Amino acid sequence: MALLDTLKGLKMSRRDFMKLGISSAVLLATLDWRHIIRAFAKSAAPFEIPIVWFESQDCAGETSSIVQAVDPDLVDMLTGFTSVMGPGTVKLLFHEAIMLEFGEYSLEILKAAAEGRKLDLLELARESPFGKYYSELVKAGVIPEEHTVVDFSKGFILVLEGSFPVCSTEPGPRTTCMNRNEALYCYIGEEHGKPVTCTEWVRRLLSNALAVVAVGTCAAYGGIRSNKVLEVPPG
Repeated sequence: MALLDTLKGLKMSRRDFMKLGISSAVLLATLDWRHIIRAFAKSAAPFEIPIVWFESQDCAGETSSIVQAVDPDLVDMLTGFTSVMGPGTVKLLFHEAIMLEFGEYSLEILKAAAEGRKLDLLELARESPFGKYYSELVKAGVIPEEHTVVDFSKGFILVLEGSFPVCSTEPGPRTTCMNRNEALYCYIGEEHGKPVTCTEWVRRLLSNALAVVAVGTCAAYGGIRSNKVLEVPPG
């Protein structure tokens, strides 16, 4: 309110206001914003930033937005080359829809992130069916070999897409999840012959995440699945 009152008290003609607006626009247009952003990013993040993008109950709407992005584009995201941060600074290590790894090999990345340990991606690739393609990217210099070892002990950025099911503990005919604490409708991988729920994965990842970013209404507010309306309103 103090700022608003101050602005109201200023006496400025329409001509002076237009001059000020045009001058400000010209000044902003002449700034090298890419250089400014790079300088800020360099000071804010002097080390590699691993990103784990975890999807749960979602429609992949936010993922579709990433696929259609242009600056940086999808290739920049996968290889770690961006116009803002520089080669290898930002690394999208886990995204089940677009990552090179799959199956049990992709779970090794989740486990390393949750446990906060180092992971040699090149060594992991050599043991997997996708190893040929990953090795070719390294040989071509698209992925620098020094960037194939990821240290999750320094933390990572956790991006959440989709809602995460937690069952109601209230007894009744609408109790779901087969009397379990969490829904088995959403799980990734198995341990000791039992499925690991998406909610359990999130619990593990949160313990080592430097920051958490919820993208979309489902991750932020639960989406359609959080709707509490169980019956059609009368009339």
